[in-house]
Amino acid sequence: MAAVTIGTVLAGCTSGGSGTEEPPETTAGEVEANDETFDGWLSGVDGADRLTDATGRSEVRVRVGAEGNGGNFAFDPAVLRVSTGTTVVWEWTGLGSAHNVVDEAGAFQSGLSGTEGTTFSHTFETAGVTKYACTPHESIGMKGVVVVD
Repeated sequence: MAAVTIGTVLAGCTSGGSGTEEPPETTAGEVEANDETFDGWLSGVDGADRLTDATGRSEVRVRVGAEGNGGNFAFDPAVLRVSTGTTVVWEWTGLGSAHNVVDEAGAFQSGLSGTEGTTFSHTFETAGVTKYACTPHESIGMKGVVVVD
């Protein structure tokens, strides 16, 4: 399989009155609860309460301009765990105006785009935590984290 898309398949739907929602299922990886803010980087960021584990995959996708943070100002998933050597492909939804993907430490930076289908990729070669954001929307919470094991 050349590419694996990560995205919400079930979105906030519950049946019955239990009041308990399961994390959304994805097409790649297991979704688990996340309580790590990565030194406050993800404080108040929509979607940061879930981590998508895509370890063992050679390529995964993150949606840019997903619903969150008061509009289409989120990455989906916001927190992603991958293995070393994995290529992450960010793919623009075309929603929420122009976005970019910028590593907080300066290792990578995409161009600014608002066009649906635009992609940007980066291969994670070393273990660690990478914090990134959309520069124009960072202040409203358009941030993400890739944890590389």
